[in-house]
Amino acid sequence: MVIGSKLESLEKLNKLFSLARKGDDDFTEFICNYMAAEYDLQAVVLFKVLEDNNLQVLGKSNNSRKNYLKGSFFRCSVCSIMNEHSSFNVHADSNCELQISEFLVYESCINFKISDKERGFLKIAKKSAFTQSDKDALINIVDFLSFLLQVWMNAKGGNLVVHETSFTNVVHDTAQEMRTPANTIIGFTSILAEDNLTSSQSEYVNTIKKNAQNLLLSINDLFETAKLESGAVQNVLKSTDVRALLAETLDLFKN
Repeated sequence: MVIGSKLESLEKLNKLFSLARKGDDDFTEFICNYMAAEYDLQAVVLFKVLEDNNLQVLGKSNNSRKNYLKGSFFRCSVCSIMNEHSSFNVHADSNCELQISEFLVYESCINFKISDKERGFLKIAKKSAFTQSDKDALINIVDFLSFLLQVWMNAKGGNLVVHETSFTNVVHDTAQEMRTPANTIIGFTSILAEDNLTSSQSEYVNTIKKNAQNLLLSINDLFETAKLESGAVQNVLKSTDVRALLAETLDLFKN
């Protein structure tokens, strides 16, 4: 199950980059659904900001409102962050005219820079209120999204420029940032497990800890993959207990 989880995570990232590099029309839909699933979002809609501050839909997640069709145009008289040209801005307003979810949830607008000439606008919906931790995580997410959009737009224009090193750096930095919260969850669930919990509560805590450990394994694999692509991996030779290695490997597939 652990191996399957790690492979699935890597396959999704690989598919994202592959679709972007090919300029595939399904890329924007795929990345919106990826964000919704990976970050537990109620809905995601990705826009391109036009010169007159109109918004053109590039893609949306399946759980977004049906009226946000790809290529359609929208405008919001409430959002002022579209006039800001900084690389990243987050704004939440209950009066926003761009309601992307059918449910009563918390929604935020994110204005970000794709390139010197292009700006993106991301609308996301979440069941719970956005915390400072959420906003900090969004910086890394949007950095990665911005890079993929540059690759995708270059491919769509017939001028494919893929900077493998830049992609590797983004993956490396993202994996580093994700390690700390994953380790924190594992640490606190270990402490919590020592309390006087009911059997149900112990099961919940163990499930959270196990999933956090699986997530950390996936992050470590992503980190190592980035090192491989950048040529930063060094060969290390050391003695190995073959019996123990085989037993450990077989244990992974026992179930």
